[in-house]
Amino acid sequence: MSIRINSGYELKEINKLDEAYRKSLSAVVDVSDYEACLLPKDPSNGLTIKLVDHHTFSFLQNLNEQNDLEHKSVKHFILDRILEIETEKGFITGPEAIGLLGQYDQNTNNLALSYIDKISREAIDYGLQLKIDDALSLSARLYFYNRRPYPPFIAKEHASNTNSGLDFLGIEDAVKQLNHRCNWKTQKLPDEYDVVWKSWKKSGEKSGGIEKYKLYISCLYEEIPILIDGIVKTLSDGDCYQFKLGRRIIDLMRPDYFIVYFKSFEGMRKTANTLMPLLDGTTPHGVPFTCPLNEAGTLSWGIDPPKGGKVSGWMTDDLSWRIWITNRLATSILNAKQSLNDNAAIKNFALQRLEMDGINIQQWCRQKHAKDME
Repeated sequence: MSIRINSGYELKEINKLDEAYRKSLSAVVDVSDYEACLLPKDPSNGLTIKLVDHHTFSFLQNLNEQNDLEHKSVKHFILDRILEIETEKGFITGPEAIGLLGQYDQNTNNLALSYIDKISREAIDYGLQLKIDDALSLSARLYFYNRRPYPPFIAKEHASNTNSGLDFLGIEDAVKQLNHRCNWKTQKLPDEYDVVWKSWKKSGEKSGGIEKYKLYISCLYEEIPILIDGIVKTLSDGDCYQFKLGRRIIDLMRPDYFIVYFKSFEGMRKTANTLMPLLDGTTPHGVPFTCPLNEAGTLSWGIDPPKGGKVSGWMTDDLSWRIWITNRLATSILNAKQSLNDNAAIKNFALQRLEMDGINIQQWCRQKHAKDME
């Protein structure tokens, strides 16, 4: 079977682009990391501009030598509409090719294994109903799924007040009373984050250049005040190096309002096991697209996304775990909607495309970590 670059694209080296176009591109992305770009020949064909790095440019230039369906990049690029594959009926690309590539499993949509998996799939169902054709906007809606509405008993003005959430939870007093166990220091965050979060780091701890294992504590925030002393004691005695909490009541509406950071999976798992009895019987809020650590869904985890990318558009690799997931789901959903009309089929394609990126789509972690959860 013959493979070629999508006939709807033109592969053009960046240094051969029109000067004005190159300047406009440089205004939004550092093009020095890329060799070329794939430009849609017709703006109405549903394709988007793709930036191509040096490795991928060489791959595409020598495509005749890569005519192997077992090559991982070939499968990915066909499903992402970068390449086309020849069939008896002509060249096809995108979701239409998933069965031809041996990836189709019509049961993918019916495998919810946990509360977290259930709300993650509900988030995708919600995204499928939205009339959104912009990947960034759709990704944001998936990311914020399961955020709670304003509590009716709290005025919106108070819910938006700086530190209203911290005051309600009693975190400042708990840290102060337990600081003899561990010297917690408040950490200055960039302004755009500081308005949402307050962060504490253990004195002397450094976080640069390490993998960040993130533990999400996600029972309903109203139940945290009675537990806060025990939680801070556990974090003080455990292997975490940092934690952060939503500052305002409105920030406690998000499911991931309480995040704890670790340098190792083992340290994270040990602390989670200590927290489980404290959280037993609490009501789960639940963080979509994270890996559950208990049946209730009040504890789950994630890790920073893998580095490196072959073809870049608006997706970058220096993002949080959940944004990395929702970016890819949004892209796949919009890709599939160009040729599929059935939401179940679109959802199936999005999940299987994510699985091809090395994600376990029941446990919502990297495949290589899934065995650690058994």
